[in-house]
Amino acid sequence: LELFLKESGPKYGEEGLARLIAVGRRVFEPVLTQPTVYAFWWPRFEHIARWFVENEKRRAEKYEVAAVESWAEANVPDTDFTLVAKADRIDRKRESGTLEVIDYKTGNIPTAKRVAAGFAPQLPLEAWLAEVGGFKGLAAAAVEELIFWELKGGDPVQKQRKPVKDVPHTVAAALEGLQRLVAEFTQPSTPYLSNPR
Repeated sequence: LELFLKESGPKYGEEGLARLIAVGRRVFEPVLTQPTVYAFWWPRFEHIARWFVENEKRRAEKYEVAAVESWAEANVPDTDFTLVAKADRIDRKRESGTLEVIDYKTGNIPTAKRVAAGFAPQLPLEAWLAEVGGFKGLAAAAVEELIFWELKGGDPVQKQRKPVKDVPHTVAAALEGLQRLVAEFTQPSTPYLSNPR
């Protein structure tokens, strides 16, 4: 999906689908000779590809792709800690200029409770980085939505989940949690446990 969005060429309709399938063949080439991997994943990829191309056409009416597999970094306030992250995708709403941070998942999506409890801080922290201008080539802007795209290629082909209702509060809480964590591990008396509970 990264190469498809970054490389030039048709993105919609049958031509877009053919290009995405060709990109998929390039990426899947190392495992195409493994029958079990190929038999399981290639049909799923073809289903995902068809959905993805149709979805891109619908989204293009309201959104533009602002960043794909993009790195960001920023100093965490009141610490000597630099947060570094790589976002799967960030889209910009054409009308308002606000952002949507999107994470592709082939596995299970974190629940709203896990995100709220701080056990899945990835998207909220990526949102904070986007809001402070931490992503290269992406101007700082407010983040409106945090979205997981579950892409398994089965039935249904995909699911989209928005685990966070109050994005500003969740982003602030994730940043505060990170600040507390950094402060805790700055103390020489804090042990680095191998498997903390």
